[in-house]
Amino acid sequence: MSDRTPPPRRRRIAGETAKPAPAAPGKKVVKKPAGPVRSKVAEAAGRVTEPVPPTSDRPRVAAPSRPKPSASTGRPGATGTVRDVVVLVAAIVVLVGGVVTAALGFKHWQGDSVRDAQEAAVSSASSATETILSYQYDQLDQHEKNAKSVMTAAYFKDEYEAKTLPALKQVAPQRKVSVKADVRNAAIVPCGEQCSSDQASVLVFVDVDRRIAGEDQATVASGRIKVDMTRVGGDWRVSNITGL
Repeated sequence: MSDRTPPPRRRRIAGETAKPAPAAPGKKVVKKPAGPVRSKVAEAAGRVTEPVPPTSDRPRVAAPSRPKPSASTGRPGATGTVRDVVVLVAAIVVLVGGVVTAALGFKHWQGDSVRDAQEAAVSSASSATETILSYQYDQLDQHEKNAKSVMTAAYFKDEYEAKTLPALKQVAPQRKVSVKADVRNAAIVPCGEQCSSDQASVLVFVDVDRRIAGEDQATVASGRIKVDMTRVGGDWRVSNITGL
């Protein structure tokens, strides 16, 4: 027996390939064919990596179609948009034109209405002036009725009836005075933006022929007055008289 102790056996490190045992003398070693090569990822998944099919065998997916650009703008769908905008602009132009035409027509009509009203006011002021300033001492009651018919109710009550008529009834019968007024000319007073179809001021040029009983010669005087006119119930009436 030998006293020599065999050396301790070295442990194999992980991943280290075990060395093949030495072949017995006179015995031939036969190598096994290598199996399929596996990648680390395939080994982790537990499967062999499948070959990728060639490009020619892949199914083809049709690319999404794009709208053709418009010939006028070069943008997709621009033809319909431009047409809609043109139609909208044309409609706006027609609408604005109609509104402007209507406004001008109304303004023209309003201007004609005011002009016609002013002409009527001038005519009424002329005849009313002759009615108010003309009287006869023995027909004052009739004169009062005539003057009232061409005046507004407020002006007749506050001015003519309260101030003018009492003095006239006191002096005219005593001296037997008769007066005849004759309007030579009348024109509307410019009113600018304040013109109205219900209010007007008229400048009246009038000649007054004053006669007293027993006197051979009459007294004639010319003057001008401003007559304010107000339309009441469709008729123009005197609302104030101012001597100039």
